[in-house]
Amino acid sequence: MSIPPRSISFDSAGYLDPRAEIDNTPRNLPYWRQPGVTYFVTFRLADSLPQEKLISLQKDKQQFLLEHPEPWSEETRHAWNQTFSQRIHDWLDAGYGACLLKDPIAGQIVASAMKHFDKDRYDLLAYVVMPNHVHALLTPQNGHTLDQILHSWKSFSATEINKTLHRQGPVWQKETYDHIVRNPQALWTIANYIVKNPSKVGIEMPFVESHVPNT
Repeated sequence: MSIPPRSISFDSAGYLDPRAEIDNTPRNLPYWRQPGVTYFVTFRLADSLPQEKLISLQKDKQQFLLEHPEPWSEETRHAWNQTFSQRIHDWLDAGYGACLLKDPIAGQIVASAMKHFDKDRYDLLAYVVMPNHVHALLTPQNGHTLDQILHSWKSFSATEINKTLHRQGPVWQKETYDHIVRNPQALWTIANYIVKNPSKVGIEMPFVESHVPNT
């Protein structure tokens, strides 16, 4: 994919610092937070994964948590991501659910919501709106937290999608998957994955962009 006019440098992104204090956010799953870092985020539609897969996934996660009590090391956190993230991404790419975001109106609403406060509340380094999920690389700025940003994206886009498409009911699954980018090589790998996600599954999606060089 060609680089848009605004391009970031690898030094301008923030990476996981294993020596710095880490806020381990108390939720259903362990999430790490550090100031000034870049996150890889995936959020999905409410109907994007079949219940039987979610049940299986939850059992495996509970077993992992039993075998790896907190506090976690960086290596354990990385093992968590490697163990479960790829499985989730593969399931999402299989196209389960109604795939509401294939509708270009819905896709545009999501993309516009994500770009609205770019360069103000966060730096949006890359994103793609897939049929039933969204990937994004972003660095929160100016005191805004990742959780606040994600809540804003999902709340606004859900309201607008339901209003514009004359539908009711939940749009997004409450749970969001995210992890801190570890280094410049990981940043490039993730951005490259994001922009190539549509072609990887043999579809075209109009809302995809990267400011990471050579992606």
